[in-house]
Amino acid sequence: MKKFTKILVCLMLCFVPFALMACNNDNITFGYDSDAVVYGNGGLAVTKGDYIYFVNGYKSLEDDITDDNRHDSYSVGSLMVAVLKDGQLQLDDDGYLQDEYSRTMTDTLVGYEITDLYIVGDYLYFATPVIEAAADSSGDFTWDKTMVDIARVHLGKPGNIERVYRVGVDYENVEYHCYNVDGRAYIMVYEQSDDGDTLIRFDVNSRESTRIEDVTSVAFGENEVYYVQNDNETGSYNLYRYNMSNGESTAVNGYDQTSEITLVKVVDGYIYATVSVSGKTQLIYHNGTTFNTIYGDISNANNYYISDNNEYVVFVTYGDASTTYNRLEYIELNNPSANLSVLYTDTDASATISIIGEDNGSIIYTYTADSNVTIKSVSIANKIAGNSVEPVVICDALSGVVSNMFDIDDGYIYYFRTTDNGSTNEYLYRTHLLNKTEELVGKLDESDKPSEEE
Repeated sequence: MKKFTKILVCLMLCFVPFALMACNNDNITFGYDSDAVVYGNGGLAVTKGDYIYFVNGYKSLEDDITDDNRHDSYSVGSLMVAVLKDGQLQLDDDGYLQDEYSRTMTDTLVGYEITDLYIVGDYLYFATPVIEAAADSSGDFTWDKTMVDIARVHLGKPGNIERVYRVGVDYENVEYHCYNVDGRAYIMVYEQSDDGDTLIRFDVNSRESTRIEDVTSVAFGENEVYYVQNDNETGSYNLYRYNMSNGESTAVNGYDQTSEITLVKVVDGYIYATVSVSGKTQLIYHNGTTFNTIYGDISNANNYYISDNNEYVVFVTYGDASTTYNRLEYIELNNPSANLSVLYTDTDASATISIIGEDNGSIIYTYTADSNVTIKSVSIANKIAGNSVEPVVICDALSGVVSNMFDIDDGYIYYFRTTDNGSTNEYLYRTHLLNKTEELVGKLDESDKPSEEE
């Protein structure tokens, strides 16, 4: 607590417009770039100007958490900021983030099952669980950690968080996205419950909300939101585009309204969804006029990835009647009736492959075997051009990786894992996709720091 108090005093004494002077060695300017471009919204780390804001580490809500999240008591799952010089983290000779180039934004728990960070204007938005002591039916106190608050902290005022919206469902049944509409912050929240799903538009400035009931599926786009709504009277399903600028919904035509579709992704106005037809799950897309089938049955795909430029879909399939190989297969969207083409076949049937995303014409994926995670890439651009391809290892046999929590941004892949000296907690790391250099981004808790002998 003393350290946090010193930071607050320092901020009050050293404040200048658009910059906070850190009262530490070398007179390092520590502030924020109000007019800079934001990169990485919605991920584990967000960059604005010469500052990177990130989730320090991961704490699962399934763990035995017994700290009241109404107070600042978390270090591993805290929210931090670090100064970048020429885009690089300032690390010491041992590979740790230097203290004078980093600081805690808030010790509130941010690194858990929901880790989406957004910068809108001069505020950093995040979701934090409501962890507080609550009496059960017997009168005994237990730790209630089911609800979620969406909060924000000013980029120039670390420690001073503002909880702006309390989600009405538990953390496992909520999705949210922050939008900047002409400098005004809006939060779109998709709440799923047994009583029916709801899409909520929350105006941060006015604190007013608009609710859309009977929603069955949602896809967040860059500047708009698409949702499917069930008409209880007719039983039909209607697809709508919600305009973030004017708050109006417009019906999207061109699909069978008697069939319920599940929205998957929106890319530049193209709407991707799945629909069940004759017992098969089809992947379809809407091109602005009507829905078209991409592939008639994706039931054999363990997972799949839709490109960010509407060029292709990549599937992970697990062999057929005669093989048990993992395959990366793809289909080009300009020829959706074609059969799947093999991108790469992996002959290790014991391994698990999961696509993370793409970067510079390559598919990035995890290859998990014997509890170790290897991150690889394979060039789909070269394959489509008619060239032979082989996977490239980005980082090899990582242990203690938190599954399904990866973020690709600005040439790096971010992930949580335990440290090489066997920490009990998982911290944020990143690896450069080209030079394959791994860096520890997170600041270690005292209990995880190596001893002098190490």
